[in-house]
Amino acid sequence: MGRRLLIAAGLASLLLLTISCTSREYVIPDPYAGQVDTGITFSQLKESSVSYAGAMVVLGGEVLQAKRLREGTVIEILQLPMDGLEPVLEVQQSQGRFLAVHKEFLDPATLADRPRVTIVEEVIGARTQRLDHVDYTYPLVAVKHMKVWQESVPYGSRPGPRFGLSIGGGTGIGGGGLGIAF
Repeated sequence: MGRRLLIAAGLASLLLLTISCTSREYVIPDPYAGQVDTGITFSQLKESSVSYAGAMVVLGGEVLQAKRLREGTVIEILQLPMDGLEPVLEVQQSQGRFLAVHKEFLDPATLADRPRVTIVEEVIGARTQRLDHVDYTYPLVAVKHMKVWQESVPYGSRPGPRFGLSIGGGTGIGGGGLGIAF
């Protein structure tokens, strides 16, 4: 019985650690938490990015593409509405696109599957470039911290291992245990 309790306590601690990793502090690290201006909207940035230069904001969206350039990796992002700090995949509600410059090496292949991201960023201005056959002005930001959201598979099975936990007491066969399935 003591061994089961020890295993259960260890797994409960692991579960709490996992949950805390998705908390606000994980999305907005402490050094930036007090600097973020939550009053600046994406539509305001799109209208006048230059007037907000130096402001720290949090934006979310879906990565459309990433390119390595001299100044770092430039990520083109379709802005998405947020549910708290997580962008929701409602592309019809997007207010446009923005460019995020990640100064350190970031391999574009790691963003190839169009993940959703939440970025703590400093506004650095605007950049106009071609989007299809028109000139498009993007708000331009410098990445301070980026959270890449893992997609959940709503139906069917997922590849890879699955873990289950059954904690219980009782007498007889199968009173409780830990299962790992492949």
